[in-house]
Amino acid sequence: ELFLGTGSDFLQVVASDFFVKLVERYGNLPLIPPEHIYFLSTSAFDYLMQAIRNGESIISILRDAVEKDREPHTKSFMFDQHVFRFKTSIPEYLDNEFRYLMQPLLDQFTGNKP
Repeated sequence: ELFLGTGSDFLQVVASDFFVKLVERYGNLPLIPPEHIYFLSTSAFDYLMQAIRNGESIISILRDAVEKDREPHTKSFMFDQHVFRFKTSIPEYLDNEFRYLMQPLLDQFTGNKP
């Protein structure tokens, strides 16, 4: 896992000089606010895509995350903690792949012939 938090966290701890130079160079152009930037693990991305597939709106998920991360008592350490609230199951493609990989083993134990 990359424990980078939000874009604001990352810029404060790791890249504050970079952001200052970026604003100086492009100060009059609209930039993505750092608090709207998230670093997602592969698993968080997978669950985010599954939540969207299940009917959740990516905009509502992101707005909710930004809103909760404004306050220290509701802030999440990783984006996973925001998106996991919306999951109902493991991502479908992972479930399908797992079933495909496990079928020969299940056949061996149950006596089914392929």
